[in-house]
Amino acid sequence: MKPYKVILDSDLAESLWRLPARSRREIIAIFEKLAEYPLTGVEDQIRATDGRLIQRAKFNKWRVCFWIDGPVDELRIVEVSRAK
Repeated sequence: MKPYKVILDSDLAESLWRLPARSRREIIAIFEKLAEYPLTGVEDQIRATDGRLIQRAKFNKWRVCFWIDGPVDELRIVEVSRAK
């Protein structure tokens, strides 16, 4: 199976760019892991208002929310935040 393409909108990309370099490297490593194994770290899922199933995954100090667009092999990141 080929890796999923990780997609995030420009606002999220810009906010990640403002993080310290170490944090950016950690998040990029998470994205690479999710591209290969999309359900890694998934703790739960919620249904968005548009009906999409949003996966919520935790990786050490980071929480990543995303949905999988299977027909086009894309993993769409909708939120990255510090885990509680």
